[in-house]
Amino acid sequence: MQELTPNLYIGTTSETETIPPNIDTIVNLTWNDVPNETDTIPLMNDNMNTQTEIRKAVQIVSDYIEEETTTLVVSETGKSRAVIISAIALADKHQTELDTAIAMIEKDYPRADPHESLKQHGLNYLKKKR
Repeated sequence: MQELTPNLYIGTTSETETIPPNIDTIVNLTWNDVPNETDTIPLMNDNMNTQTEIRKAVQIVSDYIEEETTTLVVSETGKSRAVIISAIALADKHQTELDTAIAMIEKDYPRADPHESLKQHGLNYLKKKR
């Protein structure tokens, strides 16, 4: 599990079995049930996701950021889906480029490796939002 901001963490589904007491909610981006999850938005690591699914996942994470709810965003390995959805939400909040948000995450979380199709969804999301 990696802290991105004081209220936003990313990690793997296996890290949800024992969570620190400061985590208020878990956003699960996989098709599998995970312990202690609050919200589930199942995504794939390819171009099979719709813009609606991406928008829903980003909106949920963005809402938790705005509410200052300490949130753990998880995907199977924590390398792609959790990274990109968190990066989109952070880029939107701070009005930065998606690549800037991804680079910020990669600096402290070297296993970050968002899938290209998810990056494209993120760029599309931010373009429509701005």
